[in-house]
Amino acid sequence: MRRAINAGVAISRGEYLMRTDEHATFGKGYDRILTSQMEDNWIVTPRRYFLDVVKWEVMDIPPIDHMKLKIVGMGNGVQKFSGVEAPADDKQPIQESMAMQGSCWVMKRSWWDKIIGELQNEGYGPHYQDSHEMVFKTWKAGGKLMVNKNTWHAHKHRDFPRTHNNGTKENPSNNEVCWDYSLSVWRDYYEKEIKPKWSR
Repeated sequence: MRRAINAGVAISRGEYLMRTDEHATFGKGYDRILTSQMEDNWIVTPRRYFLDVVKWEVMDIPPIDHMKLKIVGMGNGVQKFSGVEAPADDKQPIQESMAMQGSCWVMKRSWWDKIIGELQNEGYGPHYQDSHEMVFKTWKAGGKLMVNKNTWHAHKHRDFPRTHNNGTKENPSNNEVCWDYSLSVWRDYYEKEIKPKWSR
């Protein structure tokens, strides 16, 4: 996935970049809303609902508007960065967030070129943790991750079967080595600068 995103960016010619999963649907006019209500140094994700991929309908489940980034235990002493749902500020239609799922995001192409550069495949593995890598790079450069609640996307609910074999025995790319690598790169920055900032 990471190499596919890099390849897509390399041939893109637009002012904005958007990445989304194939099992998602969107609110009317979402692209104009997201791009017209963002700053040059933002990564923006829309409000996230859940999608019934059989009926192709938005499910009657409250949306995800805000996430905290935490280091969570996976058992046997294994840890990883993970976005965890957290209470949102209902008074803010556009709100800063610590984490996102990664199923839909938009940013200026100029921000990608200047700050993100490319998604690193070595260490992280080919699939997950792309959102963490981008958000850490963005914070380091003085940017923000924002959730725009003026529009939405609906992403496949986890009750439905996966559409890829990542993380399976045949393709074990989501593993402890990848999680450990991300922690080795970003843990100190997260513990010393990000957590204190967000605890205020």
